[in-house]
Amino acid sequence: MFLINMQNLMMTRHTLFSKSLLAILILTNISYANVTPPNTPQKTQSQLETQRQDEQRAKMRAERQALQRAKTHHGLTPIQGPTTQKYGYKDIQGNTVISPIYDQIEKFTGDPMIVVKSGLYGVIDKNGKTIIDTVYDDIQRQDSYYIVKKQGLYGVLDENGEVVIDVINDELHDLSLIKASWNKSAYFVKKQGKYGIYDDKGSIILPFEYDKHGKLEGGILPLSKNGKWGMIKFATDQYQGVDFKQPYQVMVDFTLDYDFVYGFTDELSLVYKNDKYGFIDKTGKQIIPLIYDIALPFYPPITKVHNSKHPNIINDPVAFVGRKSGEKMHYGAIDKTGKIIIPIEYDKVDTTVIFTPFIIASKDNQFSIFGRNGSRILSDTYDKIQPSPFCFGILDLINPDNKPRQCTLYTIKDGIENEIDIKY
Repeated sequence: MFLINMQNLMMTRHTLFSKSLLAILILTNISYANVTPPNTPQKTQSQLETQRQDEQRAKMRAERQALQRAKTHHGLTPIQGPTTQKYGYKDIQGNTVISPIYDQIEKFTGDPMIVVKSGLYGVIDKNGKTIIDTVYDDIQRQDSYYIVKKQGLYGVLDENGEVVIDVINDELHDLSLIKASWNKSAYFVKKQGKYGIYDDKGSIILPFEYDKHGKLEGGILPLSKNGKWGMIKFATDQYQGVDFKQPYQVMVDFTLDYDFVYGFTDELSLVYKNDKYGFIDKTGKQIIPLIYDIALPFYPPITKVHNSKHPNIINDPVAFVGRKSGEKMHYGAIDKTGKIIIPIEYDKVDTTVIFTPFIIASKDNQFSIFGRNGSRILSDTYDKIQPSPFCFGILDLINPDNKPRQCTLYTIKDGIENEIDIKY
């Protein structure tokens, strides 16, 4: 049985920052690729048919297992029609309470269920009563609200299926606000080519007059109006949740001349103009000039290490940057003052470890590993370096007794595999 994955995004927002997202793909590439040799023999028709049958059997097994796993604590058990292959639910006495008429049905956990019939989405309760008709191309649950999509347009319905925001918007992105004891949402919306914000009652918080927007962080939202950028500031609570009920203020007037302003990570925002990247602070002042051909925002490691005994294992934020030389891009890293801490001379930088204290870079297929201060963790270069997945674990990070810790690095040099323990 298919269980609806509510984490799937219903919409994709295209901005100039997609170039920076592309940088993740460009910068990240130190693992061995699975490449099919050019002369691989083609499978015969018989082999293809066997493969198809194996896949079909695996699918049927997965569906049976999903039905079994979907038993809930609420006395409802999923069923499947023997001939229709449709889905429903029966109660603990074996009575059918939701007829098996749905192509897909969400696992019942006490909330109403999202269902699919004839390719269209709706919502029903535990008795099978329709809350939202199956007329939408997609539905995403958001707390007690539903973001719906129909014919390429988006809107919001409440828990009773009543319209909160009309289904007339080109884009609609939820802004969840987590407070001490209650949740609220607001919705960033694009309508008729302009961006604005609705609250969870459908009232306009931010008027629809902005051309582009950056990332909302700490209540600060970069916006573009008439081709110029500025920043507005919403009130925040002690948990850094945005309080949209309070009036916002213009923090930086709309005079900044950039093609794109990303938003703030660790006090600085990535900016972009004429194919070059740099950074500004919260006053709009340019801190790092636009001299890089590619860049990612500043991020400290998520897995922060406390009381490190190793001088090069620190938690400082860095930004990965790149410069072109002819047709080739070279990569490195800078600190928040713009100082180059890893020379911009490497073929690749592994951003899969962007949230750890390590940085792995390679040049001419030789790998080096750095701390976030730019100093080398290992003095030599290697054919391959891979940190253990157990480095910087949760218990390791807390370390209340301040006991000695270590991270194992798996290396290959001149064809010889080795394990090197880094104590910190």
